[in-house]
Formats: sequence, structure tokens, C-alpha cells
Amino acid sequence: MRATWPDRRPMTPVVGYVLVVVIATATMTALLDASWRYRSPHLTVLLWQAAVVSFGFATVGLLLCAGLASVPDPTLPALLTLLDPDSPTLTPAQGVALTAGLVLAGWIAFSVASLAWETRRRRTQVRDLLDMVGTHDAALDTVPGVDEISVLDHPGMTAYCVPGWRSRVVLSTGTIASLAAPELRSVLAHERAHVRERHDIALLPLVAACRTLGDSRLGCAIRDQVALLVEMCADQVACRECGPRALGNALRRFGDSAAHAPSGTLGATGSVLTRCDRLDHPPKPLPRWVIAGLLLWAAVLVTAPAVLLLVPS
Repeated sequence: MRATWPDRRPMTPVVGYVLVVVIATATMTALLDASWRYRSPHLTVLLWQAAVVSFGFATVGLLLCAGLASVPDPTLPALLTLLDPDSPTLTPAQGVALTAGLVLAGWIAFSVASLAWETRRRRTQVRDLLDMVGTHDAALDTVPGVDEISVLDHPGMTAYCVPGWRSRVVLSTGTIASLAAPELRSVLAHERAHVRERHDIALLPLVAACRTLGDSRLGCAIRDQVALLVEMCADQVACRECGPRALGNALRRFGDSAAHAPSGTLGATGSVLTRCDRLDHPPKPLPRWVIAGLLLWAAVLVTAPAVLLLVPS
């Protein structure tokens, strides 16, 4: 009969994981109503990413650490000892915690991978459809930063981009006819910012978290707020190129009646009123020392769970 490991593992890593989970949760809660979140949308998106990733990895680490509580090794080496056929058996409680941690880790990996695959498949379908119904406008060839611009023969107003391999910006004939030249350039600059900054990759872990959280308050808040912040990030880049007035006028012409972008793409017409208000009344940038502190906080959130995996007993 195999003996169990003696209870030699200290509680330091477990306490550390609990603290990281609490801190990550507190960070997400604070970001929901932070008065400064629109002052630096790029930084706010980064903090959301750091908090969500930290929460997920810390929760997995907490379960694994609890399951290996009697192993006198760091969590990762302790996991490897389980591969030894002569390793002692776990107690039932340890087995449940360890299994839950491994299942949660597998579920997170599966959710991210399946979402990435599904998004890629939908973008391929959109590209194939655009190859059939989209047309080419030689007047738009001078726009840098994207591989191709497709024009849809439709009187309604729509504009979106298909990021990734063979990036593409899509405009309707109604959009081209309704916007003045400076406004059209600002919309193209907005879409080019989505493509160049790979906002689709930035959204991937957050969208996966939203799926896991479902229709909870936190899940809906992450989905709505981060989508708005990503649009503000692209607005900020477009304003540097074309000015806020042109982009604001373009967004008002789109209004809330613009067609929604297909799944897997990034549109230009979400949350028009909030974005126009920000363009009309630009918020004061955050002080550099605040930005530095928040960047350091994001780094701590991301690295803390990884460091705890290597904490020796």
C-alpha cells in the first residue's frame, strides 16, 4: 500500500494564489467604474488583459497547489513527480483539488483555442464572400497599411475590417457616397489602426473570459466595456492622422443605424454617442507617473501566478 506524502508543504504559495485572485478580482471591479478609463484606452485594455489572465492562471495555480499541498516541491516539479509510478498516492481531497485544477486549465486552453479557430473560420468565410460580391475601387489604392479594400454595392452605411492574414477593409457604396473626403480618410485610418495594432488578438483572452462568465454582470461588463475601449483605441490613432472633427462627423453620419459588422471582424460604428462625446471633449491624458504605475501593476498581475508556480517549499 502506497503512503501519502507527509504534510511538509508550507501554505505560502496557497496564500499567494489567494491574494492574486483577490487582487485580480478587485482590479476588474475597479476598472468597471474607473473615472479615468477613457483617458487612456490602450492602457485600460492592457489592464483588463492582465487582470483576466492573472485571475485565470491564479485560480488554476490555487487548485493545483491545494492538490499538491503535502509535496515538498514547487508546483511544477510536484506535478512531474506524479508521473513516477512509485509516487505516493494523494488523499481524496487532494485528488479532487488537483483534478479540478487540471480540468480548469484544460478548459481555459480549449476555450481560447476553439475561439481562435472559430474566429479564423468566420474570417475566411467573410473573405470568400467578399471575393464574390465585393468590388475594387482604384481611388482607394493609395491607402497604406492594409492588404486590400473591398467595396460592397449597398446603399446603407457600413465599414469594418477583417484583420489577420490578408487583412481587408470593407466599405459600402453608401458610405463612400455619404462621407466627405476627410471623413472617409478618418474612417479608413480607424480601420487601419484595428489592423495594424491587432486589436483582434488583444480581444481574444477577454472574449474567451466573457464566454466563460456568460451573462453575469462581470461577463457583460467586460464584453461591452472592452469593445468600446478598443474602438476608442482606433479612434485615438485616427485622430492623430486626420483630426477629431473629421472622425466625429463621420461617426455621426453613421449613427446607430449603420449595419453591424459580421462576426469575427471589427467595425467602426459601435457606441457612437460615447465616442463622439470623447472626440468633442478630449479627456486630459494621464500623468506619466500614473501610467508608469499602472504598467507596473499590470506586469505584477501577469507575472505573479507564474512566479508562484516556482516557489519552493
